[in-house]
Amino acid sequence: MGFGCRTGCICEKWKYNCTNAGLRDVPSELPPITRELILIKNHIRILPPLEMTCLNELVYLDCSHNEIFINREYKFPWMEKLTYLDLSFNKIMYVSTWTFSRLTVLLFLNISHNPYLTTVVEQSFTFNHLLRYVDISACNVSYLSPNLFRDQHNLHTLGLIGNPFQCDCELLEFINWLLKPKVNWQILDPDATTCHGPEEELKGAPLLRTEQFLHAKCLPHYESKDHIMNAVLTCAFFAGGAIAAWLLGVISVLYYHPIYKTEDDSDEQEYRRI
Repeated sequence: MGFGCRTGCICEKWKYNCTNAGLRDVPSELPPITRELILIKNHIRILPPLEMTCLNELVYLDCSHNEIFINREYKFPWMEKLTYLDLSFNKIMYVSTWTFSRLTVLLFLNISHNPYLTTVVEQSFTFNHLLRYVDISACNVSYLSPNLFRDQHNLHTLGLIGNPFQCDCELLEFINWLLKPKVNWQILDPDATTCHGPEEELKGAPLLRTEQFLHAKCLPHYESKDHIMNAVLTCAFFAGGAIAAWLLGVISVLYYHPIYKTEDDSDEQEYRRI
């Protein structure tokens, strides 16, 4: 099929804009030199791997306000130059280690307003070291790992507003990570990034202001577990030492007693001879 401009789209040399064009699929007539592709407010459900991979020069892709479905098996098509990706207002359900693994130069990622998105796994951005902006706002995420952005040293903006975060001991480590001093770092509207539970007094409380409460609640629990473990290890150490000493004593008695008995017998025989 030849290259052309789909009805309802505005096409320029490197830019293909199909905003609100009533599309149900990605145009197959996209020229491979396209650098900017805008597909806002359509009815697209899938991003075809073959067509998308052929866009070798694409750096900007906006697919917001569509019906794109992403589950744990989905892998985003390979686009080696893509730096900007907007998938907000879609039907993303799960972000795995492999979802964005082929987008190795990605700088901007917006997956906000995906109400079915419940899980963003710890290794979700393992291959996206250059990320600077990530927005996960208005999803259905209740927990994030403190190691989620461990390798994103350039990250300076993070959006988390409108998620039902469960501010418990499990989330404390992520909150601690958020509070660590970082260069050129900001959370989008931190006062609106709030807890949804589980404690009644934490509902509606800004995420970043719950650290002291959670420390008071969680750390004694961890410390008591540590004390119990230390006590168990101490008892095991002394019990092991006592058993070892007893075995050594038994072995010594068994080894030396026959010698003493032989010496006594020889002395008695010598006395009789005299």
